[in-house]
Amino acid sequence: MNKTNEQLIPDKDEIFSWIEHFASYGHRRSGTENNIKSAEFIAEKFKEFGLEDIRFDRPEAKLFFPKEWSLNVGGEEIPCYFINYTNFSGEIGEFDTGNIDAPMVYIGDGTEEELAKVDVKGKIVLANNRWLDYDLAYFEKFHASDKCWWYDPDNTIKSYDQYIHKNSYDPYTFPQNYCDAVNMGAVGYIGILVDNCNHYIHYNENYSQAYAKFLDQEKYSFNTMFKPGLWVSREEGEHLKKIIEEGGGSINASMRMKNTVEKSCANVVSGVLPGMSDEIILVHSHHDACFEGAVQDASGMSTVMAIAEYFSRIPKEQRKKTLMFGAMDCHFSGYAGHEGFIKRLQEEGKKIIMDFVVEHVAMEAVDDISLKGKEDEMHFTGQIGMRLVYVTENREILDMVTNAIKENDLRRCFVIPCIKGKADVCSDADRFFKAGIPVVSIISPVIYLMDPVDKPDKVAKEQLPLIAKTWIDMIYEVFEHTKEDFKEQPELHYFGKREI
Repeated sequence: MNKTNEQLIPDKDEIFSWIEHFASYGHRRSGTENNIKSAEFIAEKFKEFGLEDIRFDRPEAKLFFPKEWSLNVGGEEIPCYFINYTNFSGEIGEFDTGNIDAPMVYIGDGTEEELAKVDVKGKIVLANNRWLDYDLAYFEKFHASDKCWWYDPDNTIKSYDQYIHKNSYDPYTFPQNYCDAVNMGAVGYIGILVDNCNHYIHYNENYSQAYAKFLDQEKYSFNTMFKPGLWVSREEGEHLKKIIEEGGGSINASMRMKNTVEKSCANVVSGVLPGMSDEIILVHSHHDACFEGAVQDASGMSTVMAIAEYFSRIPKEQRKKTLMFGAMDCHFSGYAGHEGFIKRLQEEGKKIIMDFVVEHVAMEAVDDISLKGKEDEMHFTGQIGMRLVYVTENREILDMVTNAIKENDLRRCFVIPCIKGKADVCSDADRFFKAGIPVVSIISPVIYLMDPVDKPDKVAKEQLPLIAKTWIDMIYEVFEHTKEDFKEQPELHYFGKREI
């Protein structure tokens, strides 16, 4: 097996300069000029590295663009932010609710018991939006097909059930409480970001279809989030709860949401470094971002570019497989870019034997309630953000991943074995995993990913070349295998105990 030549890996300053370039756009939302610029920048770098067959895949996407939103309660303007893909019927066009004037009522977490106590018909509901606790047991229960393993030599994660932070990805109280309230006649939804460091800005992913798995479809006649929704901060939520209580259980409110839904397209970029075999190793991240997105996901995309630059410096005869590098799009808009890209690869009969994914090279932050009174209550611990590594459950792959993590001292990694249909892959690898492609996907699920605070200073800069090297080491390992070696192995029980 070839050994990684560390001198050929771009240094942290070069990789970080790409992150700063991505962040300079301000945002890279799908369907926007900034998103196109981001895709073109990646294509330029791929061309500079000597990649071939550089393509732009532009599958059709239905994209949501908020224009105006507001909330007035009892004559007071309340700082708020749109809930992505609400006021969304699935149709193309401009949609303006006008002023929705209605009593506002508080429904707590919006459980069945709480909703039974409040008449929400014709009302704007105020509800808590809670996120699930992140601990190691959570991932084993919801994401793994079997036992998991972590690498934490400094013992920073002191026990298996230690609370880490809240999970801002997976829906918990929302959108279930939204759906139940709307099903009972609510005309608008205000979500309190209880677990969001007292911020009111949260650019959530598109849950308009994904939430369907939570619902009884005989009970719900809709599959889009057609009523408007707005986020408010924890502090504003407490204020609204108080004035509703003082008003005897309701208070006059007015909300408005104006948005367009456009038939547009994703911007997926890919390029190839031919090797000695037509079997392909795919290495990818996504380039779209709701704000500056330095961590999400300029950091992952820039690491993928570093790996591409490294292998462009390696002679073709030493690349035993063909390497394909990709930049996905529509991460917040239903993953149309991923699905269109996969469909094209399948139609062309491409032999993808592994998908290596990098996301979020991040510094850790926690929502520290002890910092009450400070502006945002977000505390950076100085630790590297905990890293999840989703791995197709196969002995060869798990041997490769655990060895590479230990040999490169890639700390605070939690390895999650996955079998299709038995585990969720909460990363950009998800659609590839579901398409039957073996995956190795690293992601740091820090709390601020959908928040404007995600700027270049949040990137774990020192880790950039280290993650690149770890992934390069594993790519060399895959050079020695065939697709047959990487089949899923259900009931493997690779991690029979939590330490190996």
